[in-house]
Parts: sequence; structure tokens; C-alpha cells
Amino acid sequence: MSNIYRLIILSAIAGLSWLPEHSYATHNRAGEITYKRLNGTTYEITITTYTDVKSTQADRCELGIFFGDGKSDTIPRVNNENGSPCNPSINCDCRGDEIENQIKKNIYSTRHTYAGPGEYFITMEDPNRVDGIKNIPNSVSVPFTIRSRLIIDPSMGSNSSPTLNFAPVDQACLCSPFYHNPGAVDPDGDSLSYSLDVCLGANGATIPGYEYPRASCPKNTFSIDPRTGTLTWDGPGVQGQFNVCILITEWRKENTPRGQTRMIGQVLRDMQVDVLGCRNQPPEFEEIQQICVTAGDTISEVITAFDSPGERVTLTGTGEPLLLINSPAIFPNPVVGLDTVRSKFYWKTQCSHINNSEYLTTFKAVDNGIPVELVNFMTIGMRVVGPAVQNMRSSSGQNKIAIAWDPSRCTNAKGYEIYRKIDSTVWIPSNCEIGIPESLGYTKIDYVEGYATNYYEDDAKGKGLYHGQVYCYRIVAVYEDGARGYASEEICNKLPFDVPIINRSSVFQTSKTYGGDSIAFAKPQHIDLSKLPPPYSFKLYHSESFESAENLISESPLFLRYEEIDTVFRIETLNTLDGPNAFRFELFSADSLIGTTHVASSIYLKIGPDDRKLHLEWKVEAPWYNFEHIIYKEINGEFSPIDTTQDTVYVDSNLINLKPYRYYVKTRGKYSIDELPDTIINLSQIQVGIPKDTIPPCVPEKPMISSECELYRNKLSWQNPNPTCSYKDAVGYKVYFTPRVGLKYKVLEIKNDINDTSSVFDELESVAGCYAISAVDTFNNESDLSERVCVDNCPLYELPNVFTPGKDGINDFFHPILPFRYIQDIEIHIFNRWGQEVFSTTDPHINWDGTNLETQKPCPTGVYFYVCNVNEIRLSGINTVELKGSVTLIRNGSTVPTN
Repeated sequence: MSNIYRLIILSAIAGLSWLPEHSYATHNRAGEITYKRLNGTTYEITITTYTDVKSTQADRCELGIFFGDGKSDTIPRVNNENGSPCNPSINCDCRGDEIENQIKKNIYSTRHTYAGPGEYFITMEDPNRVDGIKNIPNSVSVPFTIRSRLIIDPSMGSNSSPTLNFAPVDQACLCSPFYHNPGAVDPDGDSLSYSLDVCLGANGATIPGYEYPRASCPKNTFSIDPRTGTLTWDGPGVQGQFNVCILITEWRKENTPRGQTRMIGQVLRDMQVDVLGCRNQPPEFEEIQQICVTAGDTISEVITAFDSPGERVTLTGTGEPLLLINSPAIFPNPVVGLDTVRSKFYWKTQCSHINNSEYLTTFKAVDNGIPVELVNFMTIGMRVVGPAVQNMRSSSGQNKIAIAWDPSRCTNAKGYEIYRKIDSTVWIPSNCEIGIPESLGYTKIDYVEGYATNYYEDDAKGKGLYHGQVYCYRIVAVYEDGARGYASEEICNKLPFDVPIINRSSVFQTSKTYGGDSIAFAKPQHIDLSKLPPPYSFKLYHSESFESAENLISESPLFLRYEEIDTVFRIETLNTLDGPNAFRFELFSADSLIGTTHVASSIYLKIGPDDRKLHLEWKVEAPWYNFEHIIYKEINGEFSPIDTTQDTVYVDSNLINLKPYRYYVKTRGKYSIDELPDTIINLSQIQVGIPKDTIPPCVPEKPMISSECELYRNKLSWQNPNPTCSYKDAVGYKVYFTPRVGLKYKVLEIKNDINDTSSVFDELESVAGCYAISAVDTFNNESDLSERVCVDNCPLYELPNVFTPGKDGINDFFHPILPFRYIQDIEIHIFNRWGQEVFSTTDPHINWDGTNLETQKPCPTGVYFYVCNVNEIRLSGINTVELKGSVTLIRNGSTVPTN
């Protein structure tokens, strides 16, 4: 009998010693354990049980509890029929509070201090359950066990378990939908998830043979909503009593930069459901979808439940908004109506209510059906969202744009996220559209800390913004738990067109030494030429890269008039074959620098081979936006477009392996300011690709092995992978082998015939080892290794019990019985009957002729004893076996002494 059994039975017998065990142990219908942190590692722990009101003789004034830290206790009931505390030492006629459906609620409470952080399973085990439960075999003999998980982790902060506000007293009608919701509310605001679990029995183990209740009519549904916790059984097909366990798990985000969500506690509700042969349908709700409200605004919703004419409907509700300390929601409990019941849910929200998770409020409707009152539930998710930042404004300067805004009216904002995109987007967030959707194309560029921070300068992290683009920004406030508010309105700005803007880098000749590139720029328009006298000139800088251009490669002639500046430059001494080329212009007035363009690279195309296809990938670094990429392919000596994409990768399929194909890419791009052309066209270099098979064949299935250990032979066989493989191109195999587990596999044999699927390995020094097979195709692509197959040795080493040294050629030496096999070496020591060592060797053949190694004299006739460590060659390595025995040495004409 377990300790928990002893504890519970003793506490029961103390008050009911005159009752037989069976009669006092068949009353538990439901229960759960909850806990509340008081301070430090001290918790108030509460056991709540629900019992049959008719089991007056079975009422418990005390229950045993195990705290999960090796300690246990007997704790008193703290409620009785009058609501006053029970005192078992004065009066043990405590009977709990009668709820409904002839079920009583019993509350037991205590305080316990844990030694420190850790994970603790708090358990209560009562001797027996109700008799005749359909889904628990021999239920009357199965203990009723409830358990909760308490995790004390200072890094996660203080934690108390959720409270369960809807009692497990609901009953079901045959073939009618049954619903239950525990009405869990977490006092710390943690997220909750719900799952079905196997109920627990003796010593906290899952009950053998337990099955979830079966649904056979009308929808065959037995499930729980992991978000709302509503259990749906639609519908029960058999009358009787059933047990269901609901596991409620708490989740909290770590207070770390990564902010992973961790499980921080669990409560298990074990409940009984009675299915009766009645005809009734549960009430229904007028559905309300998720509600999102800006902090400070009011939620006012009429909750409506209805049933058949003449039915009385009782409506109640529970949820975190109703239990808040600051500005809680208001919902009258209960409200009763005939046929239909309505009640208003009212919540004046505050900034302190902003949360990354939704607030769940669950409403319960109960009818007055006879003999079973059926119930239904509706859960509404409510999001309180931070307000949008107001009064966006911006200004532009040299290579940067400054933006400013009014701080959020919710002073609990901890900072702001800055989002940017090129060009304006018309978008107004919908009611529950929080933050900024990725589909809009905005990029989060930074985060600024502090509620009062309301200014940001964007210079692309020191790289400088591009002239010629319109930059648009939105701001999102962020709150303590990572909750984001609604996005601000968009503000757009651009840098002044007071520097040259590069707008072309196009390859016109592909060559390693005489490659050509055409580069161009647009002259600045927002400048005062009266302050910038002629002559005008520019310098061109270059590098073989994507992002920098520091090498001066050309200087223009002098231009006497600004409008005469030739802004197009061609260079024909580049390596355009092996990599990109990057360029940058500097524009001068006399000796004064007017401005510098950003760096722009040529498009560089790379091609990767594949089986009957080629993978094209290209890259370009440019200050303009490329919105279209056109792939050109040489067909019959001429290049023609074959496809268009917005990506920078493309796969050309249905090709012929080992045949060369030629391609280039044309891009169509643009700047977003009106002063520049709508379309910028550039070309990549011409690149050649040759498709070839790079896909390995399918992995062969696990081979089979037949080992003839005594004959030093292994036979290996396997199946051809082609018939079951989509590629069907394997032409041979490689056989891999390792003599010991853990060593690297090495190629043992290569087979060039796909139909040769067996190998025989003869005259092996050791049959021990592991084999694996790979398949190979004509392009020498090799599959992964098959699952290994291993075989071990069968070592044999036996020693005789007599030998007769005498140089007559017959049995002159003490040696192992031949042949021995799979032995690496030995270590043998031979002693006379006085314990003196006369011989030793590591030679597995031994070959002792009876001579004493120390005296070099023949040992006399007699019995000699040996200890022999034999090192066997095994699959796992060297295995040492100890042999102990004796051998009789007999010389001619001698007899063996008997003492």
C-alpha cells in the first residue's frame, strides 16, 4: 500500500471507523488542485472536490496531500453548509456546499513553504471512485487522483495557478450535444491552453484501460478547444457515467531578448459526466466575433442566449476582465429569462489593460430541462490595443530623413518601432489589425526606447539614404509585455535632388579582359548654378564587387556649360565574366565637389547545374528599385525572353544534360521621385550553364546478411532501389563496412551492375562488422547510406585438461584445442598446487612444454591451475573473458599424486 493510500485511509477511518471501506470510498465525482503564491516560496494550496450529496456517510473532514517535495500532510475542509470553516477537532459533520444536481462542493486549504526553486507535482489520492464508470475498468477499485504542477522559477517571476470558476456539475442527455468549460481565469494574466488527458489512478499513474468517451451521434465529436477550453461531446451514444480529465496549462513569455514562451504550471480537472436517457437540446448563443478596442474606449455588448419556447435560461459569465482590480468589466451574474435571456457586458478599458494576449470571457447558459439541465458556452476574445501614434512629421537633410511624433497618450508605452518602405501605401488598419502586416512591404528599421522618445533620424545605419527615392514611415508603440499598438498614419519624404544620381550599370560585352559596361547618372536639379561656376567634370570610380567603388578609373573632359555634361560613360576593359562591377560618380564645379552618387553594381548572373534543369540566380546592388526581371535565353543563335519574374532566382527545366545553354537577365527598375525616368533598364553578363544530374539516387533499403561464423564467411544481399524510386537512374552500388560499432565506414566494394545485389566475403579474419549500401548514378551522384546491418563473431577458445610432455611427439604441449577462432591474444598464468607461478604467456597458442620458466627444470607430474584472460574480437570491440581451471601434467611412468 502506498504512503498516499495510508494517509488518506487513516484520515477517513478517523471519522468513519464504523463504515466498511467500500461504502465510504464511492463518492468522488470531480476535483482539482489550485495554488496561490503568498510570498517567497510559500503557497496557499487548495483542493476542491465535488461529491454526491447522498454520500453523507462519506464526507471528508480532512484529506491527505503530497506537496511534491517529499513532504505530505492532512489538511482540513474549510467550508460547510453554512459557509463557516470546518473544525474537525470540534465537529466533523462538515458537509460542504451543495451546488446543483445533488452535488456538493468541498474545499480543503493549507499553506506550504518549499525549500527553493524547482518543479513540484502536488497530488491528492482518495481510495476509490464512483462505481460503474463506463470508460474506467472496475472504476470502484481505481483511486481518484488529481494533480497540479507547480514550477518555482525566479527568472519567470511570481506565479499562481488559474482559478476554475465553472463547477463540473453538468449532465448530458443521450445523443444531445454536451458542453463543459472550466471557466479558468489566470490571476497573473498568463496565457492558458487546454487539452484532454488520461485520468490518473494509483500512485499518480495513468489508469490502465482508460478510454476517452465515445461520440456516436449525431456528429461523432469529442474534443476540446485548446484556446477557449470548451469541451464538446456531440453526442453521447450510451447512457451511464463517464470520466473526463482536462489539463489546463499556463504559458508565459521569458523576460529575455529572445522571449521564448515557456510552460509555467498546470492544473488537472478530473470530472464525471452522467449521461441520461432524456430528450433535451442545450441553449444557444447569438455569436459575437473577436472584439478589438483602442485603450480608453468602451466595450458594450449585449450577450444573448435562447432556448425552446417555455424554457427558462440562466446566464452567467466569468473571465479576466470581470476580475480586474482597475476598471473591471461589469456583467450581472446570474440573469434569468424565459425563452431568451439578455444581459449587457460593459467594460471601460484603460491603458493598463493593453496586453499582448486577448482577454477571454466565457458565458454559460443553462436551461431548466427535466431531468437534465443542459448547458452551452460562448467565449469572446477581447483585445485592448494601444492607440495609434499621432501627429507624424518629417524633414530631410543630407543623406538622412528625420521623423517626429507625439508620444502615445498611453504613458505605459515602453518604446516605439520604426517602419519604412519606398513609395506610399494607402492603408487604414482595420479594427483588429494590430501593428503592420508584412504584406504591406514595410521593413522594421529600428526601435527606440522610452515613452517620451519622439524623434528619430534615418540614415540607413550610417550608410546614407538614397537620393531619388520617396521614403515613407509608420510608427508603432510597444508596451511592457511586447504588445503593439495600432500603426500610425504614414509620413513620406525624400532627399533633395542636389547630388548626381546613378541610374545605369548595364553590361554590353561579356569578357574576362574586354568586358564592357555602360554607366550613367542624372545631374542634380535642386542646385543653384550661380554658386557653381564652370567648368564642370566628373570622375568615375570602380571596383570588382557589389558594394564599394574606390578605384579611380576615368576622368571626363571639362564641360563649359552645365547642360552639356555627358552623363553616359562606356568602359570596355573590364572583367564582366567572373564577377560584378561596381561604380560611383563624383561631379565637380571647377575644383569644388557638387556631389557623389551612391554605388551601383552591374547585375551578376550565376548558374547552377541540376538534372535536366539549370538554376539561375542573380544579384545587383543599386539605389533604385528593380520591379521586374526578364530572363533571356539563346535559342537557335538568338536571345529571346523566356519568362518574367519579380524574384532574383529562376529554374529552367526540360533541358538536355551536358548541353551548354546561354542566358542573360534584363531588369526594369525605377526611382520614386518624379524628376527621374519611370523605367531604368540594365543587363547582366551572358552566362553559360550546362545541366547535369546532381540528384543522388534513392537510398537502398536495409540489406540482409547471412553469416557463417564457423566458415569465416558473410553473405550480403539487398534490393535494387530503382523500381520504387522516382528517378530510377542508379547504375551501381558501393558497399561500406566498419569492423566495429562507432568506427568510420569505408568503401569495401564497388559494383557497376545495378542488378548485382549480393556480395560474398570469404576467408575473413573476423566476420564481425556492420555493412551499409549506397546507390550511384552515371554522374557519380551517390545516395546516403542505407540503414546498417551488423553481425558479430562467435569466438571459440577451449583448453584441455591433460597433457603428457615427453618429446615423443604426442600431446607434448599444453595448448588450446584447435582450431580456436576470433581471438586477438590472451594472458595466462599457470600455478602449481602451492601457488607458485610456473608459466605465463600472451601467445594464444600457449605451447607450454611443462618447463618451469624460472628454474628451467621440468615440472613434475601433477595438477596445475591456470587463470586465463581471453581477448575476443567482437563487434563492440575487444571483449575479455576470464577462464579458470586446471590441467594435469603426466610424465612417462609417473602417476598423479592424490594429495
